[in-house]
Amino acid sequence: MLSALRTAGPPHRLSPTRLGQGLMLSSAGVTSRLDRLERRGFVRRLPDPDDRRGVIVELTDSGLEIVDAAVVANTASDRQLMERFDPQEIEMLEVLLRKLLVGLESPS
Repeated sequence: MLSALRTAGPPHRLSPTRLGQGLMLSSAGVTSRLDRLERRGFVRRLPDPDDRRGVIVELTDSGLEIVDAAVVANTASDRQLMERFDPQEIEMLEVLLRKLLVGLESPS
């Protein structure tokens, strides 16, 4: 959920409905996750300026820091994983992954 808000770009705001659709969550699932994230200070709910009944979810500075730290950690982990392969193995892996993706993308 934090990543979805981050990739929405500044000001890192989305409606709960958009979050649920993007993450394939029920409204109850969105609400429970937002409650936990709000308690931890990672998001805040703001009144929707276009709909008096609605809210907009905004990523806080703390939320932005935590999601950015997760991306850095994940990138480092990926780099460590790929260091196990020599250049020839990486090239072979790329060919095999491309073949797999083509098979997944084209209807058989």
